Amino acid sequence: MANQDHLLLVEDIDVWNQWRIRHPEIIPDLSGADLSNRNLANLNLADGNFKNVNLSHSNLIEVNLTKANLQEANLKDANIRRANCYKASFFKANLENAYLAETDLSMANLDTANLCNVNLMESYLIKANLRNANLSNANLTGATLTSAKLIGTNFTQANLTEVDLSDVDASFAQFSGANLTGICIDDWIINDSTKLDSVICNYYYPTPNQKKLVLQNSINVNLHQELALFSSPLEISQVTIPVYYNGFTSSFNVITA
Repeated sequence: MANQDHLLLVEDIDVWNQWRIRHPEIIPDLSGADLSNRNLANLNLADGNFKNVNLSHSNLIEVNLTKANLQEANLKDANIRRANCYKASFFKANLENAYLAETDLSMANLDTANLCNVNLMESYLIKANLRNANLSNANLTGATLTSAKLIGTNFTQANLTEVDLSDVDASFAQFSGANLTGICIDDWIINDSTKLDSVICNYYYPTPNQKKLVLQNSINVNLHQELALFSSPLEISQVTIPVYYNGFTSSFNVITA
């Protein structure tokens, strides 16, 4: 249950932020509170307990959620642009349709979170835990996911244009129908259960400084030598991936470890 004194303080953003400055030792507790449809922009919520809070449709632009606990919180349709969510926990949270562009989610826990249709353009998810999260139809254009945990993550029909997937573990992940044009896959890990059917990919980066085109109508382009795609080349098998380029259907082979 939310602390009633804290609920009164949050009614005024300036009063709340001054209170946080004067009492850094107090952990704010708004757990279970209904803060939907509220203007909470620039609020200092760092380290707070917001488990099961309802923040749907709220304005959370540039809020500080560093190390905050938002487990099972409802953030559907919330505007969380340019927020600091470093090491925040969104375990099983609902972020459907949320606007998270330019947000820092580095080392955040998004395990099993619902991120369907979210906007994560130019956001940072470095070392974030996205295990079993749902990012279907999400827009991650220009996002950085270096070293993120993507085990079982659902990226079906997502836009990952120019996304940095270096050193990620994408075992069992689903990229079916996703736009992977311009992704960097230096040292990423995939396995035979990683779904890559019907992806769109005009070019990609095996290493950060090496651009490789996927030519139209090229059949069975052999990427066997591109061992930088994988961090642990064990038993090598090949999976043919159909690629759509300017209306033509192509395919290339990917080494799986």
